[in-house]
Amino acid sequence: MTRIPTILLVDDDDPFRAVMAGELGHRGFQVTAADCGKEALKQLEEEQPDILLLDLQLPDMSGLEVLEEAEKKSPGSEVIMLTGHGSMDTAIEAIRKGAFDYVSKPCPLDELEVRIQRALDHQALNRRTSV
Repeated sequence: MTRIPTILLVDDDDPFRAVMAGELGHRGFQVTAADCGKEALKQLEEEQPDILLLDLQLPDMSGLEVLEEAEKKSPGSEVIMLTGHGSMDTAIEAIRKGAFDYVSKPCPLDELEVRIQRALDHQALNRRTSV
């Protein structure tokens, strides 16, 4: 039996979060969501998702701060940063801090799904080589 990949979607834009969670769920992912950094970190204490889709700008802390804490709480999760206000410098900083990928919003769902699959493939490869 194939395991369903898990995603934690962290974004403070309620409509975006609801639509993305629904669409990704229809595409075969198990999605949980958080609307701020503190809620995301709390959820990471309870479970470690395969993928963390993380908005760069959150109301209580920056996505980069959440990324740093997520690396400690859920080191096996692959992080894809999401932003509507991106710059190349921010993307480079996110990758340096451990993000797998960086996506500008709005991003076509098909493209996001491809990036999620790449992150899952990377994660699977890391798990096989670390055993």
